[in-house]
Amino acid sequence: MARLDAVGGRAHSARMAVSFDTLSAAEAMESAGVESRQARAIAAQLHVAASTGEAVTRPELEASLASLKTELLDRISESERRTAALLWRLFGGMVAVAGVAVAVLRYLP
Repeated sequence: MARLDAVGGRAHSARMAVSFDTLSAAEAMESAGVESRQARAIAAQLHVAASTGEAVTRPELEASLASLKTELLDRISESERRTAALLWRLFGGMVAVAGVAVAVLRYLP
């Protein structure tokens, strides 16, 4: 959710920054067998990613998921309509071929 700054008119996020403990993350990686330098570098990059990224609130996530679900259901129903139309065309073609076969067999000596 964004709000405008009264002076500059710039948008600011109303979300809180995500807290990330790099020391405990590095220690956990070290205890799992990752080298100390690598663990510290990974933890530092995770901290950067967590602090620069935008956190998503639960209502925003639920709204996004509902939108995706609606879009997916629309696409499924469109696919089902196309499948039904193709099946009817196939059935019509089969009936036409059967009719031609009967007509040919009937008029053969």
